Amino acid sequence: MPGDELTKAIRHGARIIDLQQGTGVQRALIKVLQWDPLGHDILHVDFTRISKDEKLELPIRIELRGTAPGVTGGGMLVQPMHELTVECLAESIPDSIRVNIGNLQIGDVIHIRDLTLPPGVTVKEDADAVVVQVAAPIADSEAVTGPTAETAEPEVIGRQKAEEESE
Repeated sequence: MPGDELTKAIRHGARIIDLQQGTGVQRALIKVLQWDPLGHDILHVDFTRISKDEKLELPIRIELRGTAPGVTGGGMLVQPMHELTVECLAESIPDSIRVNIGNLQIGDVIHIRDLTLPPGVTVKEDADAVVVQVAAPIADSEAVTGPTAETAEPEVIGRQKAEEESE
């Protein structure tokens, strides 16, 4: 595959590439990809040869969809997981795992077991792990207690000495 075709395929989200090798075509998974500092040109690509019926284990990013009503009501969105390790066939690798947060209220949690996964995709992590939640707002301690009674002016070093010398 010429460099321009490879760059175009990668920019369109391809993870599996058919590579011409000698007289045959080899199917390969892109494992490592390095771009130049400006992100224009590919500097380095590592491939792993795969077969059509081989199960792969790889990280897939989590993509949040929607706006949680709990956040607009003053809650704070907490996302401890940004990617999941999944196992699937090479042909069914998802681009991302989409999580709808449009119904999350304050105190609601989405665990891995609550996710809707594409067919043939299984998660390799603990089903009870938290993917995203809306936490209750944390009260500001100063707003609760009020300003302190001792709001004295800070001591100015040198002022007293200068006043004594002028007397």
